Amino acid sequence: MASIVPVEKKTLDEKLKILDKIASSTNKKYGKTIMGRIGKDKEIMDKLAIKFISTPSSSINRDTGGGIPRARFTIITGNPDSGKTSLLLNTISENMKKDPDFTAGWLESEASLEKNYICETFKIDPERFFYIPLDLDVGTEKTLDIVEGILGTGAVDMFCINSLRCLVPDKERSKSLAETTVAEQARMNAKIMRKWTSIVAQYDTAFVAVQHLTTSIGGYSYGDSKVLAGGEAMKYWAALILQLSKHTIKDSDPITKDEGMKIGYIVKKNHCTPGAKRQYAKGEYFVAFGEGIEEIAPSINWGIESGILVRHGSWLYWMDGDKEKEKFASRAAFREAMKKDPEKWAEYYALVSGSAPTSDLTDEEIEAIDAENKKINEVGSESEKLVDEIEKEKVS
Repeated sequence: MASIVPVEKKTLDEKLKILDKIASSTNKKYGKTIMGRIGKDKEIMDKLAIKFISTPSSSINRDTGGGIPRARFTIITGNPDSGKTSLLLNTISENMKKDPDFTAGWLESEASLEKNYICETFKIDPERFFYIPLDLDVGTEKTLDIVEGILGTGAVDMFCINSLRCLVPDKERSKSLAETTVAEQARMNAKIMRKWTSIVAQYDTAFVAVQHLTTSIGGYSYGDSKVLAGGEAMKYWAALILQLSKHTIKDSDPITKDEGMKIGYIVKKNHCTPGAKRQYAKGEYFVAFGEGIEEIAPSINWGIESGILVRHGSWLYWMDGDKEKEKFASRAAFREAMKKDPEKWAEYYALVSGSAPTSDLTDEEIEAIDAENKKINEVGSESEKLVDEIEKEKVS
């Protein structure tokens, strides 16, 4: 019997030289940095840092880790008229204002947008907004192939689909209502997510899909019977799931029901803040009609609670320690002054944003989300089977 020759143990220096040589050779072959030791190669280290596209809501940004993550897939869900589309348009608009190079793509399957809503209400730059209306002559699958090509160029910072539920597969559309098309859409979604996840990761694109809630036949053991439509595989691939709902405005709220809306949100899945103490989170924000997400009015209460603002009757006094920095005749006067002076608003906001209220989920809400996420994780291999079935059908 042949004896086994023991392998000489390598020193740390020898190991690192081998790894660096492999990285150098491979990176040179592909003409870019695709691997390396994170302690030596800053570019590789930077790829591990999650980057975000901030929303106009500071509370959403806080509870998600920064807003909408780049290089990942995000789902914005909720009932009709819960602010899903406006949140995304408002986010695109604000980022276009901050970054002259920011571009966005949009696939519209609901026919819910019109030019004044995009360009006048949200003041989105039409030159940097790439719009694709779903055309039945082109077909759903071919349109998605076009989107895949756009994502593969790295030419958009953020791409949104509104909505996945209205992207009806061609096979389902071509059949009569009497014929069954079980799981056609779920299978299509599974394939989209598996293929596109690596593409958006390569180009640091924030990929977002609007999706509606639907009534679950079976439901979960806890919580609402409303569940996310489109198949469990879709949720499996998502790094962030944000669920919105319209809340009733109270007399104590900073805006009236004639001025705007109050939107509640729950972070139902978040793989962007590993190790965070608050894995799930919920909160509220306000939307002013014709203006978008409103942060100035709610911040007045934050200022009063933190002592930065002092109220005497209708007057508000901005205090710097014991000294009066500025005074305002009313809440409306405060809001108007801050809107007119962005630098003043930025200074004030930096002082009070840490006082924005936070909300903890109830035990029942957490149990419901845990149950839903457990089901999502169980279908990881299921999504692969769905895609494999599609490929087999093509061959046959």
